[in-house]
Amino acid sequence: MALRETIKYLFTQEYSLLRDALQTLASRLGLKDGDIYFVYPKELPNLVADPSSFNHLLQSRKQSFSNYDKLNLPHIIRDSDIAFLKLSSEDVDDFIEIRGKFLAEGQQVEGVVVNLDQLEDPRQASQVMDTYRNQGIPIILVATQMNLGHDPLIALSSGLVLENAGIVSHGAQRARELGKGAIGGIRSERLKTGMKVLFDPANKLVRRIE
Repeated sequence: MALRETIKYLFTQEYSLLRDALQTLASRLGLKDGDIYFVYPKELPNLVADPSSFNHLLQSRKQSFSNYDKLNLPHIIRDSDIAFLKLSSEDVDDFIEIRGKFLAEGQQVEGVVVNLDQLEDPRQASQVMDTYRNQGIPIILVATQMNLGHDPLIALSSGLVLENAGIVSHGAQRARELGKGAIGGIRSERLKTGMKVLFDPANKLVRRIE
């Protein structure tokens, strides 16, 4: 584990330098916040030479990326699936039971959802979790993905639901190290903070409790 965390630290440190350079470049070119991340590395010289020529391209790429979250994608995409890919039209609040994929073994728990994607930052999440913990209510922590900054929250939870996570993802590994169950492959937006659920990692499902 120590080696794994050291590697993560080194990669993060290198990325921080690149991010600072890109942010400085974007500021000098007068780009909108975040637009620089829609430019490919090989395009940077052309962007510097003529920033205005990228306006339409940046808007197109931003729209494409915003559509990705709305796509209803299977976990494995085959050639035969491509023609049937479409924007999801499901009602994210209307479900009784959702099945995902195994990430970590753990106990079946009836608890309340705390969705990190719906909260501003880990500090707010901690405050919400404290409210439920003071009432003795187990917490099912939900997120698109988790990182080192979520470790204190993971430790206080009774189970994890991770939308984009594999068996070796940080959240899954921390769950196994702490003996908590974890389920992957469930869209985080379907689980709202405050929702009461049955969390059953053995059967890879989350069932809504009315």
